[in-house]
Amino acid sequence: MLRRSLVLSFLLVTLGLSGCANMYPGNWYHYGYYDDHAIAAAVKHRLMEDKYIRGEPVVVSSLNGNVTLSGAVDNNRQRMRAVEMAQQVVGVRSVTDELGLETR
Repeated sequence: MLRRSLVLSFLLVTLGLSGCANMYPGNWYHYGYYDDHAIAAAVKHRLMEDKYIRGEPVVVSSLNGNVTLSGAVDNNRQRMRAVEMAQQVVGVRSVTDELGLETR
């Protein structure tokens, strides 16, 4: 009886702790997939840090590691750079470019 209680307690604790791993943003690799929120945030962060793109209204979304960039940039050079930077982020499988050119 005591052994059965110990085994049951161990299983409950193990299952409980494994469920907590998905709650923390630092753990963004789960079961062979990267967390889409973390991927989108990493891409957005890279774009905001880039001196050529940071002021542009680029929207980043991710679904199963497939990133979509939308919004507007000033020229094709910024457009290509945004796609290139998104492709370099860990967990990105593909990048869909839906960026438009802003006319001023």
